[in-house]
Amino acid sequence: MAWVVLLFTVALWFILKKKTNALKKWYVVSLLFAIFSVSLAQTIVGGWLVAGLRKLIGLTHLPVGALAGALVLLALIVLVADIWKDRKADRLAQVAILLLPILFVLAAGPIAPTGRNLTDSFANISANGLAFLTGA
Repeated sequence: MAWVVLLFTVALWFILKKKTNALKKWYVVSLLFAIFSVSLAQTIVGGWLVAGLRKLIGLTHLPVGALAGALVLLALIVLVADIWKDRKADRLAQVAILLLPILFVLAAGPIAPTGRNLTDSFANISANGLAFLTGA
C-alpha cells in the first residue's frame, strides 16, 4: 500500500502545481513531503536508502546509531529554522523532511523508537485515509 500512497502523493503534487496556488503554503508542501517520505521509507527503496546511508555513515568509523541520532536532531533544527525564517518549506526543509524517516530507522537512543512509531503511524494513517477515499 505504501507504493500506492507514494504514487498518489506524486500525482497530487503535480495536480496542485498545475491547477492551484496551494503549493505556496508551507504546510501543504510539508504535509505532502511528509506523506511522501514516510511512504518511501516503508518501501524497498527506503530499505536501500537506509542501507546506503548506513554504509556512508559507517565510513566515518563512528557509531552509526549515535551519528544518525545526531543527524535527526540536526534535521529537526534545520526544518524548524527554515520554515520559521520565511514561512516557506524551501529545499533545505524538504530535504530534512525526506531524510527524517530514514534517519529514524538508523538512529539509536531515546528518540529512535519514538521516531519509528511516528513514521509507522503516519504511514498507516496515510494508507487508511487513501483506502477510505477510494473505497478499497
